[in-house]
Amino acid sequence: MSTASPLLARIQQASKDALRSGDAATRRSLSALEAAAKARGKDAVDPGTKEAAPREPTDADVVAAIRDQIKKARETAENFAALAAKAEAAGGADEAASRGAAAAQARAEVALLEGFLPKAPGADDIAAALDDILAAIPGAGMKQMGEVMAKLGERFGSGLDRAVAAPVVKARLSGGK
Repeated sequence: MSTASPLLARIQQASKDALRSGDAATRRSLSALEAAAKARGKDAVDPGTKEAAPREPTDADVVAAIRDQIKKARETAENFAALAAKAEAAGGADEAASRGAAAAQARAEVALLEGFLPKAPGADDIAAALDDILAAIPGAGMKQMGEVMAKLGERFGSGLDRAVAAPVVKARLSGGK
């Protein structure tokens, strides 16, 4: 099956490589990621009609799926680490070791998935882009935040982490530098 997303194609190839090398943990993580990305395309909605419009997943869909999977893996790692500490405090060395190993496996999954994220723009890149964007919008204020975020998204594509960019944009639009 060919895919419209080069990023998804990279993930599929890495999954095949993991299968060939016998790396079950990597294969499991990448298979779950691939399924999540495909689900985003399958569940797509046409913004104009608000009706279902299934399609091949885009790179933006894949990046969103990666970020979701990273968030879940981080939460899992934190939960297992807390359970390991609790078990160790209660004197359960075997249980603590088991929970610690599960936490380490979840952290390894985070590292694996982060390797597929596009390079995110740095603070200097965002600041420079904001200078250009705000120069084109005279008197920009908080009411234009959506417009400014959309223009940043156009400039940086799927590499832009909106959760990182939004506070920077908000600070600039509310008068901070």
